[in-house]
Amino acid sequence: MAFRLGRDARDQLIGESVDPGLRRDLVGFLMRQHEIDNVAELLTMRPGMDSVLVAARIDLVSGIDSERVEEVSMRVRAAMSGRWPQADQIFLDITNAPPRAGL
Repeated sequence: MAFRLGRDARDQLIGESVDPGLRRDLVGFLMRQHEIDNVAELLTMRPGMDSVLVAARIDLVSGIDSERVEEVSMRVRAAMSGRWPQADQIFLDITNAPPRAGL
């Protein structure tokens, strides 16, 4: 019992990532947003027993102005928090993807 408690405490201290199923769900959710073209990177960490930190680097579709970027970011974060209440720290990094060849 002591070994398991020690291992669990160690995992919490070093920032254990979420399980692969939740990670796939998060990526799928982001990719289903009409304004998101690509999820370039997704990092997760469990800083506490009932807490998940999500940091995503996302590329938006072209043509979205700066005011709309903020609206999209706020809407996506709110929707993620509503769907996964344990995701209490959500950071979205909007990147500029290079134009795709042939487009």
